Amino acid sequence: MNMEMLYSKTEYSDNREPRMKSDYRSGCKYTPRARGFTLIELMITVVIVGILAMIAVPSYTSYITKSRRSDAMASLLLIHLQQEKLRVNCVRYAENLLDADGTDDTPDAVTCGATADSTDLGYGSSGSTEGYYVLSILEGANAISFIALAAPAGPQVDDLQARGGCGTFAINQDGPVENDEDYADRACWQR
Repeated sequence: MNMEMLYSKTEYSDNREPRMKSDYRSGCKYTPRARGFTLIELMITVVIVGILAMIAVPSYTSYITKSRRSDAMASLLLIHLQQEKLRVNCVRYAENLLDADGTDDTPDAVTCGATADSTDLGYGSSGSTEGYYVLSILEGANAISFIALAAPAGPQVDDLQARGGCGTFAINQDGPVENDEDYADRACWQR
């Protein structure tokens, strides 16, 4: 066997000798290692996710607040409907949502207030349908007028007019109260 041939053969097809990479600064040789994520790459990813969260969370919160306003509108429209039903039968509007003892045992649309000084709707509770608003009827409801209110409560309490929200919704015998600065305006009712 030819010695020259023996030394010239390598594991590469192009007859090169395998070499290790070297660090040009220190002269140390190192072997290639498995690739992964560096700390900088991970930090950049965390920063990007943080920026997206700063944009998304307030938008989501605003959307949820706006969607909960439909709870006030639906509850007030239900009160308005019940008030009109009561007025057809009793020729006056209810002064309370509940009976004097806080129950809704007998809606006064049946008794027309014969058992008490004031009439009530027998609404069921002072909370709105989904519980995001507290409902009430202002004093002074009579045969020709009433005002029912839905004030924000619970997680909806931050929806104040002072902060650009809608605040308290109101409805009277003619429909939504939109022209009073103390209550939600037309834009709030149309959302």
